Amino acid sequence: MTIQDWGALGEMVGGVAIIFSLIYVGVQIRQNTNALRLSTAHNAAVDLSDINLVPAINGEFADIFYRGLQDISSLRGVEVLRFYAYFHKYFRTWEDAYYQFTQGALEPGPFAGITSQFKSVAYMSGFRLYWQDRKSWYTPKFQDYVDREILTAATGEFKLAGT
Repeated sequence: MTIQDWGALGEMVGGVAIIFSLIYVGVQIRQNTNALRLSTAHNAAVDLSDINLVPAINGEFADIFYRGLQDISSLRGVEVLRFYAYFHKYFRTWEDAYYQFTQGALEPGPFAGITSQFKSVAYMSGFRLYWQDRKSWYTPKFQDYVDREILTAATGEFKLAGT
């Protein structure tokens, strides 16, 4: 075999190695994308669970939250501050989930569940008043989403288990 033959053989082996390397990289990217989506869905679920835990473990705040949802004017002084601070965290977490969804990192199924949670309270006056007062704190795309998809579809009542 001549040196040119060896060179041609080396090029062919190198070309095959490159093809296998590209296939391997493609598989790794797909696995990383799936892991990212699973992690995003998990983080959104944990964040929302943590938010919902606040009124569950703090009876005083549960009362503030429940009254505030129904009628903010029933709250006094620092209760309004606590209600708005809680709702700020509530909306920021939701906005983050919305952003992750629009970027393809959060699948439609988990996002639909998150959206359903917000639709269940969006018709309440406290929700709407907070949104009216603080809407400008959020991105224009999220504002449009809440106005178009949530507030227009919000009907029903906030139901507690066993009631």
